[in-house]
Amino acid sequence: MHRLRSVLSTGLLVVGLVFLFLPDPTLAQIDTQLTGFQEATGLGNTDIRVTIANIVRVILGFLGIIAILLVLYGGFLWMTAAGNEDQIGKAKKVLINAGIGLLIIMSAFAITQFVLTKLQEATGTDLLGGGVGSAGAGGGFRSSAALGTTIESHYPERNEKNVPRNAPIVITFKIAVDPASIMTLAKDKTTALGTPQDAGAGLPPKYDDLKTDVIRIYPVTGALKDKKIEEKSVAAFVSMTPDQKTFMFEPVVLLGSSAEQTEYRVELSGAIMNSKGKPLFGNTKNPYDWNFTVSTLVDNTPPKVTGAFPAMSTTKDTPRNIAVMINFNEPIFPIAASGKVADGFNNLVVGEVQGGNTIKPTLGTFRITNNYRTIEFQADDASNSCGKNTCGKEIYCLPGPAQMQVLARAAELKSPGSTDPAAKINLLASPATLGLTGVVDMAKNSLDGGGLNAANADGKAQGPTADNFYFLFRTSGEKDVIIPRILSADPGILKDGVAVDAQPKIQFSKPMLYSTFSDVMLYADPVSNGVGFSKNFTESAMGEDNPASKFYDTQSAVTLYHGTAFAPEAKYSPHLPSTIMDAAYNCMYPAVDTMGCKDTDASKPWCCNGNASASACIPSGS
Repeated sequence: MHRLRSVLSTGLLVVGLVFLFLPDPTLAQIDTQLTGFQEATGLGNTDIRVTIANIVRVILGFLGIIAILLVLYGGFLWMTAAGNEDQIGKAKKVLINAGIGLLIIMSAFAITQFVLTKLQEATGTDLLGGGVGSAGAGGGFRSSAALGTTIESHYPERNEKNVPRNAPIVITFKIAVDPASIMTLAKDKTTALGTPQDAGAGLPPKYDDLKTDVIRIYPVTGALKDKKIEEKSVAAFVSMTPDQKTFMFEPVVLLGSSAEQTEYRVELSGAIMNSKGKPLFGNTKNPYDWNFTVSTLVDNTPPKVTGAFPAMSTTKDTPRNIAVMINFNEPIFPIAASGKVADGFNNLVVGEVQGGNTIKPTLGTFRITNNYRTIEFQADDASNSCGKNTCGKEIYCLPGPAQMQVLARAAELKSPGSTDPAAKINLLASPATLGLTGVVDMAKNSLDGGGLNAANADGKAQGPTADNFYFLFRTSGEKDVIIPRILSADPGILKDGVAVDAQPKIQFSKPMLYSTFSDVMLYADPVSNGVGFSKNFTESAMGEDNPASKFYDTQSAVTLYHGTAFAPEAKYSPHLPSTIMDAAYNCMYPAVDTMGCKDTDASKPWCCNGNASASACIPSGS
């Protein structure tokens, strides 16, 4: 009987230890929403709650080891007692005390699990291995929710149809990525990772190779659908923008088939590292994936300009403290349309007209945004400083009063004089833009610019200078200091019964600076129902009763497009921080005359469901 009790005690202890040491695979997925701080300091991204939980588990594990040693010791005393009642009594006491200790340890484990459960319910954080992430660079709510949190945008978009066969795959991350984690240096290539090398003698340039075990691009329909993923993963050349945030993957052979449409899948693994060598998605094994469908055709249609800011037809003098934007009818190849003037980038130019055809370029930075369909220019000429805006950010003005010109160059053509719009790749002439000497679409077709205000765009790419695009506007000596407001939101505040495929849309009172919307969030409660989302911008006419109409003709709206349907009965909360700026770099102050908030109290800068608040209104599901 004594031996039976000893065996039962030992069995209970083993069971307790098994439960105690069960792995908790998602503890490291928690996001602290301090991605920028993490990148800047090189520190880890483990949440303090995870650290505390791990410490508790280690302590309980250590105590469990002591308990099992006591059981072994008690059993040894009993087995070697040889009828000695004193030693048997001592063994009993040791086993009883070890059993009591075991009960305490198991109770502590139960309490720990209870606390973690309540923390999960209160914060929306997955501490118990349920597969729920958080809203940031820790893996996302589920596979699709990394879009809008860790990933800024990608091309093709989720579930996009009729993608041309000669399209690349492009991904823009919110923070810099270590290129060595996703690509390898091509054989005999001597340039740095992410930069192509001219092969000379008319040979195609050498690019780096995609690590197909880190980022997989493969067909899920068609002739190869039944093959193993490792066997059908697409080999691709890789290049990147200088900031190491946008990566372009160009398949070695055309995607799909000329006979039938083919669906493809892109899978990102947890092996992607940020620029500090830390896992970009925490410890998530497969943090993000999406599908798109490739058509049977290649893209041989040049891109066109669809609009600009300031409006191409405007007769109004614009303030000096504005950004410049050009919108296109399709996504633009990022590296051909982004760069710093000070570094020699001249595929686009914003400058002061100084007589005749002479333009003095304004120093600044061109960047691509709005799902690769909009190019923004922000001046950074220190001699034209405008001081700091209300967010504390240093801003720079355009020259003024002055006549300004905006120019987007068409790229040189591979076959001038033909109907082929394909751009020429000349690395020796333009290494910083992968050899592209002008604006091109994702298939590297040169711009059909059409000259002044795109009046002569004819669907044909003729290269420079015939298809350069340009427009003119005048700056005044004024500065625009009008605070942008939210005019409306659909669905409305606290609205029930919203369709699961509804796309939230927010209308602003002014033209907005699209690139400042990076920190816009779409929270879910419960957090397990989170969806990934991208931001699509549109412009509409501004009413004459708007105070900003003295400067502008249009005002902006943003739609939060989510590729995964909303969950029925879940709550969703768009979160727009005050770091959002209009095109004149004025920060949005939500509680100032915005959607029901009419508060002028500086201590209440937030607008939470129509009520002014002294603190950020983060929903419980965040």
